[in-house]
Amino acid sequence: VFIGGLIIAVLFFFLVLNLLNTRLRAVRMAENLTVELQQAKQQAESANQAKSEFLLNVSHEFKTPLNAVMNYAELIATAGESERNAYAESIRASGGRLLSMVNDILDLIKSENNGIELVTGFVETEKFIRQIAKGFEDKAREKDLRF
Repeated sequence: VFIGGLIIAVLFFFLVLNLLNTRLRAVRMAENLTVELQQAKQQAESANQAKSEFLLNVSHEFKTPLNAVMNYAELIATAGESERNAYAESIRASGGRLLSMVNDILDLIKSENNGIELVTGFVETEKFIRQIAKGFEDKAREKDLRF
């Protein structure tokens, strides 16, 4: 009887030890999952912050040429014929910058989905630099600066 009780006690001890080990593994697994969830949450919050900053910057970039379009349209209403042509060209250039930004955003979205196709080609450097300078002129004019 004593040996049978001792065997049962030893088996019970190992059963309890096994249960404690299993519980310890479960607790460690839960802790690891909690850490992973916290990291995932932090990454999601960081991505959301980056998205918000991007949208803030993009909205500012859209406002500049759009303000130029609106201002030049207002000037056209009161300008002479020769001035109208210059203002119309500025409206066209600002509209082109807006369209280019929209296309860049769409390309960015496509690239994230692996759907963009890169095309190589020649750029008219002088025209390209003039367009960039025109964009800075509009920004400078908004702030009453000379460019």
